[in-house]
Amino acid sequence: MLSLRCQPLGSPVLRTAPIGFTRVWLRLVRLPLQLSLAFFLLPADAALAAEPSAWSVPVASGLWLLVLNAAYAVFGAYFLNAPFVAMLSFAGALAYAGYETLEYGRTVLIGLAALVFFLWHRTRQRYRNG
Repeated sequence: MLSLRCQPLGSPVLRTAPIGFTRVWLRLVRLPLQLSLAFFLLPADAALAAEPSAWSVPVASGLWLLVLNAAYAVFGAYFLNAPFVAMLSFAGALAYAGYETLEYGRTVLIGLAALVFFLWHRTRQRYRNG
């Protein structure tokens, strides 16, 4: 998680260049996504080899891993200069959402998705407006 480096999002050079926010952000999260993929493929392949008819479980796990990576990347981009704060706030948001999910069901995930969207929107505004 600490391998995410979002300092170029704060660069005035990139903000004035004709490079879009999404393109810069995807370039920054490339390494964490590659690391997650490398550590996910071996267990997923082993599970698929053990039970070929249950192919939906590794696929669903991989999709949730992508969602978690994207959500963490948004937290990392929002807390631009403090990757440790980004990690702690992301872990806290996940822990709180997990705790409340036990009581209220999966509707709490809508709140987590709204938080991630809000952080994405604020980071994008900060990138465009300085």
